[in-house]
Amino acid sequence: MTKGVMTGCNQTNEKHLESWFDHYSKHNSFPITFCDFGMSEKAAAFCKANGTLLKAEEKLLALVQSPYDKTIWTDINCQINATIEPLFEMAHVKDGFAIYYSKQNIPQTGVIAFTKNSPVISRWQDWSIKNNQTPDVSLDNLLKKNTFQLTRFSDKYYWDSAQKTPTHITINIVH
Repeated sequence: MTKGVMTGCNQTNEKHLESWFDHYSKHNSFPITFCDFGMSEKAAAFCKANGTLLKAEEKLLALVQSPYDKTIWTDINCQINATIEPLFEMAHVKDGFAIYYSKQNIPQTGVIAFTKNSPVISRWQDWSIKNNQTPDVSLDNLLKKNTFQLTRFSDKYYWDSAQKTPTHITINIVH
């Protein structure tokens, strides 16, 4: 069973690319698929040298093309401070999906784990297209209106605070 990581960027946020890769590589060696959402040639060359490059218009269209049996997606502005191996196992539930929910009970799509053929991923894409909603809004609505067996992981894997990052945090969001 193959495990891999996906992230993506365009020219606006490719400034995070090398930092993301440096932090990721210190603690992890899973293969990486970089998603080209309109990045520069220089960024694309960096991605090809350090993983595989997938051309896609946006994140949701990239997720359904994951080449891995188990995938972890992190937005490019995530700083990975430790191994992300436990996230793969969190997706080992009936519907093959794991995500963090904010204190306001809203799913945060910056870090997710999923298995190939997860019904959440395919239904999420369908919902987004059918309802003409952004990926974040469409996933929130989909999960509120449907019952899926999924894992909600702790803020250890999604720390999004202006406060100093505690040492036990695996992934924090960089603003």
